[in-house]
Amino acid sequence: MTTTDTINITNQKVTTEAGYQAVIDGINNLLQGIDPFIMGNQTFTRSDLIAMFQKRIAAAKNTRSVRMQLSRTVESEREVDSLARPLRALVKSFVLTRFGKNSTQVQAFGFTPNRRPKKSVEVKATAVVKAKATRKARSTMGKKQKKIVKGDVTGIVVTPVTAASHAGTAPVPAPGAPAAATGPTPSPAATATSVPLPKSTA
Repeated sequence: MTTTDTINITNQKVTTEAGYQAVIDGINNLLQGIDPFIMGNQTFTRSDLIAMFQKRIAAAKNTRSVRMQLSRTVESEREVDSLARPLRALVKSFVLTRFGKNSTQVQAFGFTPNRRPKKSVEVKATAVVKAKATRKARSTMGKKQKKIVKGDVTGIVVTPVTAASHAGTAPVPAPGAPAAATGPTPSPAATATSVPLPKSTA
């Protein structure tokens, strides 16, 4: 496989491996009489140095191998996806046609039902105008208009509960009071006092 990622990874790891291998070769060829090595206030034997550098080279080789395998795996997945994705789209179209675009049964296949299309600005504006025209025709008001309207009551006369409900009705007597006479009221002529005439003298 000759992808860009693979080439970059390969070159990088080969350079790392070659760098540490060159150090090992230099120790073995040009520093044969030195053992141990005293560096940085530390002491290292020849075998320890070479073993550590060889371990680093092995780690780089392992990483390169894994990354190359990952690159091949990803490429393989992309190839399979290029075949499976269009097929899944065909199944989705088939299911939507069979059960309906807004049916909840399509969820069983992992698909989402089509949502209601969003209303355009023109459609919303038309709906507002129609609503106002309908309220005007029905003499109705909206929520804001209803809040503005308040009642104004003036001149209320409160009538006591004990007042007579009809004119001419006698009031109810209090408990223990003598009952009022129900007969006709005597006229002033009938109640006048008679005065005796004086006797005449011969």
